[in-house]
Amino acid sequence: MRIILILTLTAVLSATGCTEPPRPAIITQNEACSANQSNEGLKNEVYIEKLADAIYHAENSKSHPYGIMQKYKHTSPRQACKNTIISGLKRFAKQSKETDFVYFLSLTYCPIGATNDPTGLNKNWVSNVKYFINNPKPVKE
Repeated sequence: MRIILILTLTAVLSATGCTEPPRPAIITQNEACSANQSNEGLKNEVYIEKLADAIYHAENSKSHPYGIMQKYKHTSPRQACKNTIISGLKRFAKQSKETDFVYFLSLTYCPIGATNDPTGLNKNWVSNVKYFINNPKPVKE
């Protein structure tokens, strides 16, 4: 798993030219690249963990932790969330339109106007996730 994470994040990092130092907690393409330039493989894993924690709290659901809507036979909701983050990082590296990873992830993780969101709460997902990244709380599953 560690090799896959490092390779995935290396792809994100090599996809863009970086000049800015990272801001705390919210990852952008420049920040991802900057992180790789300073021996940040472990910190990128920590970012994935922090983002998964933030998603858990933003989703705030006992019946669907991490907002994972289906039950998996061979993985936990947390691992499914982390897999989605890693997959999102791969897609993020291959595009150039979006520069904010949390917003980019929201386009597939909890799209605005989704049929399973009749009250429109998905519109708050990005700001809620960013709030919990910057104000971390432990996950108690």
